[in-house]
Amino acid sequence: MDVFSSGTDTTSTTLEWAMTELLRHPMIMEKLQNEVRCIHNGKQNIADNDIEKMHFLKAVIKETIHHHSPVPFLARLASRDVEIMGYDIEAGMMITTNSWAIGRDLAS
Repeated sequence: MDVFSSGTDTTSTTLEWAMTELLRHPMIMEKLQNEVRCIHNGKQNIADNDIEKMHFLKAVIKETIHHHSPVPFLARLASRDVEIMGYDIEAGMMITTNSWAIGRDLAS
């Protein structure tokens, strides 16, 4: 059950942040609306192949995930001893990556 709820939580979090950012940036929202309207073009439903054509929508979602990662920390268990940038990592140590901070680093 945790995997299922995690999948829906990350999706809903990404959608909430995307909508928040679009409201903060009305020109971006207008550009995205125009793309959707152009591809939708009065059809009753949007098909999978229509979504493949929505390049700006994909960019908005990627940028949202970049700035508002739904999973702020990524943990991994070291499988073997290794040295990284002068730090000794022993097998079995938990390594945590702060994806939230990476998304706010202007160099990334």
